[in-house]
This record gives sequence, structure tokens and C-alpha cells, in this order.
Amino acid sequence: MRTLVQINKELKYFKSSLLSFLFFFVIAPIVLGLLYGALYERMLTPDIEINPIKIFIAETEGDIYLPLVRQLLATQELDFIDLEKVPPNEIKRMTRTNSSSLGIKEEEKTVQILNYGPGSPEKSIVKNLVFPLITTLSYLDVQNMTSEQRTELIQQYLLLSNKDFTTIEDVAVVQKLTSYQLMVVSVYIAMSFFITVTFVTNFLREKESAVLCRLFSIDITKKSIYINTVLAVFIISLMLVTTHSFIAYHILLKTKFSFLEMFILNIFHAGFLAGLYGACIGLFGSEFLFKTIIISLLSIIMFLGGSFYPIDTNPNLANFVYLMPNYNLLKLYEGIFLDFSLEELIYPLSFMFGAIVVLFLVGMYKFSVREGSIC
Repeated sequence: MRTLVQINKELKYFKSSLLSFLFFFVIAPIVLGLLYGALYERMLTPDIEINPIKIFIAETEGDIYLPLVRQLLATQELDFIDLEKVPPNEIKRMTRTNSSSLGIKEEEKTVQILNYGPGSPEKSIVKNLVFPLITTLSYLDVQNMTSEQRTELIQQYLLLSNKDFTTIEDVAVVQKLTSYQLMVVSVYIAMSFFITVTFVTNFLREKESAVLCRLFSIDITKKSIYINTVLAVFIISLMLVTTHSFIAYHILLKTKFSFLEMFILNIFHAGFLAGLYGACIGLFGSEFLFKTIIISLLSIIMFLGGSFYPIDTNPNLANFVYLMPNYNLLKLYEGIFLDFSLEELIYPLSFMFGAIVVLFLVGMYKFSVREGSIC
């Protein structure tokens, strides 16, 4: 009966703020996760579009390298390049006028590329074509070659440039979460920690305002109060986590997974939130001290565990991620999405189970031995 009273108390608080809970712990994490997923995807696979580029070339009769450069840039494979021959005294003015263009001229057997505008992929391509050609030609006696020999040289150069010297070998395929899956899961794990923060704050407020004294005026042990409130938070957390999993992963992302395995993982997830809740109400006696410390602690955990950015982009944190609960939860979700074997999930499963047990027992011990009454 007493257990039901305590669980009902937490459920009433949950029901009174149901819309807020659904928004902050179901809807908002999905929206943020999709946003981060879109940004991450664009970062990994940016859309590259090659636009036409104007190349002004100031070729004169005595130039050694420029005729070969012109032949190279005029090939049909480089159809995005629009070559225009201009007088040497006009090339600077014309290149400045068209900021998206490049100017190429030769002075004293040195080829110069003029650029008076911002950089672009097209400009980089042209520079990466011209400079290696000049380096190659500098080792050859180009000056004494006939026009036919120079033309053949360019053709051979193009053949070598287009030849594929790579070999292909079969390698094992490494399965990875999509950008959207990764960020939706990561963001939700981080934001779900604040379910604990919300309930701990409510508990400490009731404790400070003597509401708990009136509710538990009957004879009841501290251990019973602790276990019952932790159980209530576990039930509510499981409801929220399961709801989010079904909407985000099954309906929106259309991810295939075992519902039984996902529910078991949701139990681990909710169990950690409940264990963290228990540890917090056992260790903290005031709302101010709790918020001061927990916000800083969660910020560190989120950063080291890669909650709002792909952890593989920061290899310097590789030694810390395995100790972060959010990272290990992410690995468990990844394992279910990608159908990992049990052996591959032994460490994150063991870590999360150990964390739940330690947090629960530490919280119960500190809550039970705290001096004074529950008030």
C-alpha cells in the first residue's frame, strides 16, 4: 500500500506535467537529433558542383610553357574551362574585373597564375593541373621541341594523368549508423538525463517544503521511501524512453530492429536514469547544490561521450569515451540497429549494468545513513 502511495505521488506529478514531459523528452530530442543529423550528413558528404570558370591566358610568341598549358586546359575532358586569349598588358585588368576567373601568363620562363578573387573548387582544379605540368616540363628540353613533339608530349601527359594506377582489394564492410540514426540516438540519450534532473529537483523541493513529512507521517523506513521513489522514476522513465524509441526509430527513421531487444535496452536506459536519480537524492540535500554540480557533471559527460557531435571526429577523446554512460548506451543502440552479436556488446552491457547497480546502492546507503529525518 505504501509503495503504491509513493508511486502514485510521482505519477501524479508526471500526469500534471504530461505535455511538458512529452515535448522536452520525446518531441524536442527528435527534432534536435534530425537537425544535427542533417548537419553531420552535409559535413561528411557535401554536394560538390563544378561551375564554369573563365581562364584568361596571355600567350606570346616567345613563351615556352604557356602553349602547352593552353593545350592541356583546352582538352575536351575539361569542358568547364572557358579559355580566352588576351594581350599581356590586359590580363591583370580583366582578371580583376572578373573575380571568379584566373589569369595565366609567362615571364622569363616562369608561369604565373593571377587570382584577385575568392578561392573556389574550380580554381583549385586548374592550379592542380597547371603546377604539376610545369614541374614536369621543367625537367625536359621543351624549348628545342617541335610543335608536333610538344603536342605528343601533352597527349602522353594526359594519358598518364588519366591512367588508373590503383588496385582494388576486397575488404570487410564496416557497418555504421546513418547520420540521422547516430545523432537522434546521441541527442536523446543526453536529453534523457534531464528526466533524472527533473525528478530529483521535485524531490528536493518537496523535502525542503516538508511535503514529504506530511505524506509519510506514517511509520516508514528511509530505505522503503528510497526504493519506492526510485521504482516510480524507473517506471516513468521506461514509459518515456519506450515512447521515444517507437516514434523516432520505428516510425520516423524506419529502422528495422527486434522490438524485444529494443525493450530490453529501454529497460537498461530507464534503469540507469533511475539509478542516477537514486544516487542524486542520496548524495544531495539541497536543490541549489544539486543543480550546481549536476549541470557541470552532465556537461562533461556529454562532451566526453560525444552527445552532440560524432565522437570519431575527435580521436583525442578515445581514452575517455569507454567510461561515459552516454557512449555505452549509444553502442547498445548501435548494436541493436546493426544486429551486432552478443559478444560485441559485452562491454557496454557490463558497464551499464554495473553503473546501475553502483548508483542504486550508493544512493540507498547515503539516503539511509543521512542524519535526521526525511524532512
